[in-house]
Amino acid sequence: MSQTLTANVSSLFAQEISKGISLIVPSKATVPYMEISPDEADAINSYLNVQLEILKNNAPVLYSIVEPQKSLVTKVAGMFKAAIQGKSTYAFPPSPGNLGVAFAIPELIQYASGVPTSYLPGSWRIPTTAGTPVYPLGSSTAYYTSSSTENQRAFLLIFQNGLAEVNTTPTYRQMQVTTQTSPNWGPMTIEPMVDVYVEKGKSYYVYPTPGAIIVPYNVGVKMGLMPYKTVPDGVDTRLIGVVFYEYNFYSNLVY
Repeated sequence: MSQTLTANVSSLFAQEISKGISLIVPSKATVPYMEISPDEADAINSYLNVQLEILKNNAPVLYSIVEPQKSLVTKVAGMFKAAIQGKSTYAFPPSPGNLGVAFAIPELIQYASGVPTSYLPGSWRIPTTAGTPVYPLGSSTAYYTSSSTENQRAFLLIFQNGLAEVNTTPTYRQMQVTTQTSPNWGPMTIEPMVDVYVEKGKSYYVYPTPGAIIVPYNVGVKMGLMPYKTVPDGVDTRLIGVVFYEYNFYSNLVY
């Protein structure tokens, strides 16, 4: 078994911080971390490169947000591996006993019945009532964590500015992200041009966030949004991020 290590947050993410990327992490000072092997990094990058090439063509603005944060993925992969005591190795595609990475989809965010979120089941849609907060992650009374089930554990990384609304005029003007270790962080307002198309001819909007958000399985995170419109059928509100997981967490197609 590989040895579990820890790393200083400011040192581990110095490269990203120098680029203006802020981090919301489950610990203020240190995090579990171990270097992944070159073969593991190649496996992760093989998956990412395929996805990013498509994203570059389909949504250039989102690509320009995600691509500079690519180095975060291998580092958070090392955090997840250390958190589970280095028992497995990353592969693409993963096989039994491996670790995997996947872009976040509703089925992986809502990995179990009762996971606290405002999303409709199996969907990116969130029904809104003007003046009532909604929660892509968590609820008014509960924090969201990734899966902690033995052999099905996971971490979630949401990229900085990795929140997009699709096919509607923007619905939210305020956001608040807190964690169980920092429950008193205040909210932030959204820039005043939020109701302008992010890209000519594209009906989606990108919201600024307070940083890249790491969601482990043992410390909760809450992301709240305040809508100023009522949309009973739901607003398409997508988290742009990556899930790190043990093979049994996502070993078959899910719905």
